[in-house]
Amino acid sequence: GALKTKMTDLHMHSTASDGTDSPKELLNKVQEAGITVFSLTDHDTIEGVEEIEPLIPKGLTFIRGIEFSCITKAGKCHILGYGYDKDNPLFLDNMGSYYLVVKHDSKKALRYYNKVLKKHPDDLTAIRNCILLARNDKDIKLEKRYLEMLSKYG
Repeated sequence: GALKTKMTDLHMHSTASDGTDSPKELLNKVQEAGITVFSLTDHDTIEGVEEIEPLIPKGLTFIRGIEFSCITKAGKCHILGYGYDKDNPLFLDNMGSYYLVVKHDSKKALRYYNKVLKKHPDDLTAIRNCILLARNDKDIKLEKRYLEMLSKYG
């Protein structure tokens, strides 16, 4: 039989990082171009993937992606990651750390750490980071909640 070709693009960026189209606009362009297999690989964030994934219609194959910015002895580089487990606590903890340390975005960092704590309520690093974030945001109620969690384990 004849080989059926599939249009594929495994390296795209949205406005969640340095792209020009929102995830929804990007999906429209993917469909217009006849692409049937694609991945969204924004720099150092999964925000675009979280937005686009629920919009994927039947007939399109979507692969979760991310492009990690790295610094090596040889210099800066980017590493593409595909098919990550969006519920893996270690992955979520690393995303939280990225937003806390690199982006200084306490709200996004807190969101990722809370996802970690849903899986592992005894994750002391996540609890401590949540305390720091609440303290930084001067949210006394939230800080107290995480201090009470910490006292259970520490």
